[in-house]
Amino acid sequence: MRKRIAAFLLVLAMTLPLCALSENTEYRTLRQGDTGPDVLRLKQAMYWLGYFTNLQNLSDSYNKTMVERVTLFQENNGLPPDGVATPEVQALVYSGSAVKTDTAPNPSPVPTPAPTPVAPSSTLAPPEQDDQGFIASGEPYVYQNEEDGHWAYLSHDIQVEIKRYEEPAEPLVWFETHITLREGTPLRSLLSVSANGNLGRAMKQPPDILENYGNVIVAFSDDFFGYRREYDQTQGIIIRDGKIYSDKTKENGKSWLPQLDIFAVFPDGTAKTFLNKEHTAEEYLAMGVKDTYAFGPILVQGGMLSDDIYTYSKLETQKEPRTAIGYLGPNEYLALTVIGRRENYSEGATILWLARRMEACGALEAMNLDGGNTCSLYFMGQLLNRSKNVQKKDIRYVTGLIGVVEEE
Repeated sequence: MRKRIAAFLLVLAMTLPLCALSENTEYRTLRQGDTGPDVLRLKQAMYWLGYFTNLQNLSDSYNKTMVERVTLFQENNGLPPDGVATPEVQALVYSGSAVKTDTAPNPSPVPTPAPTPVAPSSTLAPPEQDDQGFIASGEPYVYQNEEDGHWAYLSHDIQVEIKRYEEPAEPLVWFETHITLREGTPLRSLLSVSANGNLGRAMKQPPDILENYGNVIVAFSDDFFGYRREYDQTQGIIIRDGKIYSDKTKENGKSWLPQLDIFAVFPDGTAKTFLNKEHTAEEYLAMGVKDTYAFGPILVQGGMLSDDIYTYSKLETQKEPRTAIGYLGPNEYLALTVIGRRENYSEGATILWLARRMEACGALEAMNLDGGNTCSLYFMGQLLNRSKNVQKKDIRYVTGLIGVVEEE
């Protein structure tokens, strides 16, 4: 009997490596920025090996803590300590023969939940609306409450609502511009006009650009591609209103910002993000793209945080004035405009904050646009993200904006 048991155990031991090897092919390589049930499952397995100390607080995100614990696991098991969970690393975790640890660092303190931002308290009272929320008939409805931080414009074809939010503890102030357009009413690219009539060729102040487009309801910063052209920099794949302005992008899409990723808008009111070299200008035109904006990084793609937001070390700490555009659904967009560099009022936001806010607002696709002192948000000619006392001469020159125009 003992011989039979011994023989069985010997056969089992011989087959275990083969099983583990065959399972390797089922694992995908996991690294920082990845999410999913396989990440959570790996964390749970590492918990039983001592690499995590709280089973209940594990998430499905391959975050910085996960990189640290995988690195420790690799060091303890004689593997290159790069923090990447290859299929081989995962197979070893699940094998039952991995080296355990009792020296895993204490988990980082759970951060105190962020305070709920101070939001406008006023409510809109528009006249009769149709089943899509547009004004059924009559004159547009306009609401402006600067003190409360609430603006709105509703007409037969356009819905724009802007809310100002504040987090005094940060301090941080930002605007969320929710745009809904009736099918056939486009999101517009508003380009400067040079003396000889060329679009996007002149550096002008936003009020001068808006004058060329009639009744502009809302406008905000774009990708500032004209600046890159002016100073002989790579512009990215630029299409405006179906016309190619640039077909050259960076060879290395992972260089420092902007890496010239693409936010593409289609005539049917849909939008999608693409990596900088994913398509040529001609390919975008063949796809039917109306406008492309080249900046980046991509913040949200397919409704989830983009992997690229973890690529740059400064993205988690560097606070700046920011602009971002998001796609919520057909003919529905969201613009975030963050005030920054104003001591004791609003320090600005990180790229990571911008991405998480877009995700929280339900963006399906979102991308970072030009920021810094060129950040502009206009509502019916009024500059909202600057002090009322700002002089026109102090407003930065740009080559274009993104906006919504009420056609006559």
